[in-house]
Amino acid sequence: MRTAAAAFLTILVLPAYAQSVARERPPGTVPLDEPPPPPALVETDPSLAPDATTTRANGDVVQEYRVNGKLFMERITPRVGKQYVVIHDRGDGTMTRQDNTLDTLRGPQWTLWEF
Repeated sequence: MRTAAAAFLTILVLPAYAQSVARERPPGTVPLDEPPPPPALVETDPSLAPDATTTRANGDVVQEYRVNGKLFMERITPRVGKQYVVIHDRGDGTMTRQDNTLDTLRGPQWTLWEF
């Protein structure tokens, strides 16, 4: 049994050993040039940063986000109730409400230790 296991391991190791030995370059080939340096990081355009405006009306807090003067999102925090977001996602002038469900989303929980 030990002989079979040793033979099997030898068969597995030989291809890896053959690949790790330094080999000569085939005739007619040229070594590769050094790769070029990576490109510089792209600087973001400051005009694309959203402008946030906060207003208060009847106890509600409304935050308006604009890019280049166009309203694309509103975050509304009512005096009573949960916060929600209204997004202009279609580009046709209508706004879509999206409730912030991340506050109530809970992942699975397991008991790791008990004392």
